Amino acid sequence: LQEFLELVRIPCPTKDERAIGDLLKQRLTQLGGIVHEDQAGVALGGNCGNLVADFSGTLPEAPTIMLTAHMDCVDPCRNIQPVLKDGIIRADGTTILGADDKAGVVAILETLRQLKEKSIQHGPLQVVFTIAEENGVHGSQNLDSTLLHADYGYTLDTHGHPGVMSFKAPGKNQIYIRLQGKAAHAGVEPEKGINAIQVAGKLIAE
Repeated sequence: LQEFLELVRIPCPTKDERAIGDLLKQRLTQLGGIVHEDQAGVALGGNCGNLVADFSGTLPEAPTIMLTAHMDCVDPCRNIQPVLKDGIIRADGTTILGADDKAGVVAILETLRQLKEKSIQHGPLQVVFTIAEENGVHGSQNLDSTLLHADYGYTLDTHGHPGVMSFKAPGKNQIYIRLQGKAAHAGVEPEKGINAIQVAGKLIAE
């Protein structure tokens, strides 16, 4: 809880994740990870790259599991003041809360902490904290995939009650279509004209 309240107060709009990135690098290192930062931030014109941390684990023969969440947050995410009341955390009403995806980040950090503090046996782990998710998952698209070697991965970035998992989810493809009609004299040969708006309407309907 305290870590969540701390992290949501750190401004981290898309392409300006440096402050949260530096803190997470420190936390991951303290928890025993070997942290790498890629060059996605440079490619996207931001000030921080994706973070990939490797944890050797105590069962090297077990599959390598990846846990991932994103660091950036939608605006307005500056001067966030979280309020805890009746077991529910909300913003004070002047900004968003920023739980997307600090909730996922904190869950991963707490998982690592529990594994270490309670000496729980586990296989190798990879933790991936990405940038620039909110504007179109561009951080993931520019992730240095040579850093990844996990067998399975779990993204902690969805809603639902504890214990609920999304196995598959729809993706998003952006399609840009330019429709150009055909001009015709309305009084002489209207049948030779093609109305671009009408064609677009039919396309959308289908």
